[in-house]
Amino acid sequence: MSQSKLKNIKKIKGLKFRQMLKDYSIDELLFAPIEIAKYHHDASFVNYYGDIVLPHFSFPNNHQGVNLFLSKLSQALDITQSKKVIIGLESTGHYHENLMLTLENKGHEVILINPFEVWLERNCRSRKTDKIDLGNIATTLIHNRGSITKLKRDINYKLHRATRTRRKFVQQRSQAKVIIRSIVDRVFPGLQDKDNPVFSDFWGKASLLILEKYPAPQNIISMGEKRLTRFLIKNNTKLGSSTAKKLVALAKNSLSRDYQELEVDILVLKKYILLLKELASFIEELEQHIAKLFIQTPGVYLLSIRGISLVYASEFIAEIGSPNYYQNYRQILDLAGASSKIRQSGQYEAKGLPISKQGN
Repeated sequence: MSQSKLKNIKKIKGLKFRQMLKDYSIDELLFAPIEIAKYHHDASFVNYYGDIVLPHFSFPNNHQGVNLFLSKLSQALDITQSKKVIIGLESTGHYHENLMLTLENKGHEVILINPFEVWLERNCRSRKTDKIDLGNIATTLIHNRGSITKLKRDINYKLHRATRTRRKFVQQRSQAKVIIRSIVDRVFPGLQDKDNPVFSDFWGKASLLILEKYPAPQNIISMGEKRLTRFLIKNNTKLGSSTAKKLVALAKNSLSRDYQELEVDILVLKKYILLLKELASFIEELEQHIAKLFIQTPGVYLLSIRGISLVYASEFIAEIGSPNYYQNYRQILDLAGASSKIRQSGQYEAKGLPISKQGN
């Protein structure tokens, strides 16, 4: 049994995992589970049968710690005479990334494990310690329930960071707009009349300029039609006397509060308009950077599909990485959580179930 090749063992069923180990016997394998944390990691070494070669130990998240781990690894290899080492890390936010890259750069095979798989290995799910988790990670590795995942590097990494950051800025911009609208309803009631709008684009240059400089009805009345017209023309808003006349009439008819009561609201409004402009600038800069990165990826062909924008295509490629990594479209659907749920028992099989939504 010890000399049989792992490709003949039914327990190991993953194709890539099997290919990686096909030239080694069971006794030539050494597994190194690592429990990831922010400042210190825990690790141990076990053979294929789950026997502990070296007891668990901690090492800091720095070069000195990596050197300690590698020295322990050398000891374990001397003890077992193993020829293949499989290092397993539990995916923990971003804390595992630098360690994983460091070990890969040193030529080691690293497998990334979904925390859910580790959770399934617990015999008592109300108990959790680093030592227990190390054992569960080791079992997950031995049973081949980890995923041979490579971290995004170079163009993929940059594109992933840029598109994710842009999406966050877009969300923040949407939140800022909601807050601005709510403040305007208090400061200048009636300005956002959808049936008779003063500005064709509430988020256009002219509208934001007025809200920033003269946000309250009292400001508009004080300016008057002539001064307001000159202000709009001077700032190249493409608006003039008719808009100024509408604003003054609306201001005189507005149910506004006393100007002193609006002092803080006006201050907050101006700050949010400033934030909105900054976010727009950030998003524009990121989109230019995303375009430069995207044209260096194989995902450019997506732009040939009608309705697919550069930003959407960039986000898609940034999330899935190289399309060549997938064997069929179902794997991408599973990654996205867009595959249908399956529920079957005996002769019964449920139909029309919703998508799983358990994905990216």
